[in-house]
Amino acid sequence: MTSLVSTKARIDLTRKTQVAVQRNANVFIWLPSHCIGCFNDAEIGPVTAKTLLRWISSSTRPPLRSEETALKLVIQCVDLKPNNVNIREGPIRCRPILPSNGRELVDDDEVKEGDCVIFFRDASGNNLQSTNEHSDLYDRFWYFRSEPSFADKDMTLVGSEGTLPDGDIIRNALKLSHNQARCVVTGNQDINAQGGGQNEHINWIYPPIWVGGHVGPQSEKLLDWTQQGFRNEHNLIALCDEMYRDFQKNTLAIDLDNDPEFRGGKIRTFSPALGNRGLPESPRVPIEDEMTRGFLRVHFQHCLFVNIFGGDVQYDAEWNDNQVELMKTELARFRASTGKEFPESGKWIGALGDAIKEWELEWSLVEDESE
Repeated sequence: MTSLVSTKARIDLTRKTQVAVQRNANVFIWLPSHCIGCFNDAEIGPVTAKTLLRWISSSTRPPLRSEETALKLVIQCVDLKPNNVNIREGPIRCRPILPSNGRELVDDDEVKEGDCVIFFRDASGNNLQSTNEHSDLYDRFWYFRSEPSFADKDMTLVGSEGTLPDGDIIRNALKLSHNQARCVVTGNQDINAQGGGQNEHINWIYPPIWVGGHVGPQSEKLLDWTQQGFRNEHNLIALCDEMYRDFQKNTLAIDLDNDPEFRGGKIRTFSPALGNRGLPESPRVPIEDEMTRGFLRVHFQHCLFVNIFGGDVQYDAEWNDNQVELMKTELARFRASTGKEFPESGKWIGALGDAIKEWELEWSLVEDESE
């Protein structure tokens, strides 16, 4: 008879990662193997299943094989019950038990507080939930980690030379219909021809110095994915100063889609403070230039990695795999020198200590059953 030890402590770890705490997260998005995202539904605002799946799908590696194009992503509520010890991959890897036992979320269903799991479904309706059998599919998510905002990136890594657009680029940008001396978001006419001044800003949508480190796929085919390629007038946007500060903090973005009904785009905010400013639902100034729309989609994708994606325990600075291995080594020494099972003080008191204890107990059960 198999006896399972509760995995609650390991699940709790994901809720206590630095990313989850910073975001005050209450929604956790899982693959069958690990957590790929977390956010606070009250701070981000209502997010539907259709929207979340679009965000995730557009940020994954493109399919490698033609048959993958027939697959679709599905989102389903999940009850994180104890693991089956035979499918565990690591000591603190949080693995939801599958198949999921919650309801499937579709179209306009809101993704609310709790846990949900993302998986692939083929054209015949089969759920491809095994990460062992379909590792090539789920490897498309391997880079889903949180990223710093443009405002928080370390400028000392690149220096300040060449970080601002030159005069010619600004003058060419101001010839575009959406940059006609108006804030694209609010429509306020307080942008001057030089792109400067206390309440005016025309500047990069996606700063060229960061293009080499873009986390998501380089799927915008109209763009030249080099620093020089990003240094052009289509990568500039006119915003009032307050809007641009939030734009570079990646707490404000324009969410565009190729769907004709979504042509105008939607203003997305990733901060509760922005939600109280009475911003319009869509940009006041239409953006029809296709290259500019491409740059805005790349900016929005970075916002997702800053505010939605990431949060798994294996990437946490405090609770990563190296720390776990060190504690397991210490545990072996402790047992050899004291004859006791576990230490009862220090780092062993808390979520990480509890998780490792659970893993050790589960592993001992597997060894007992194999004898």
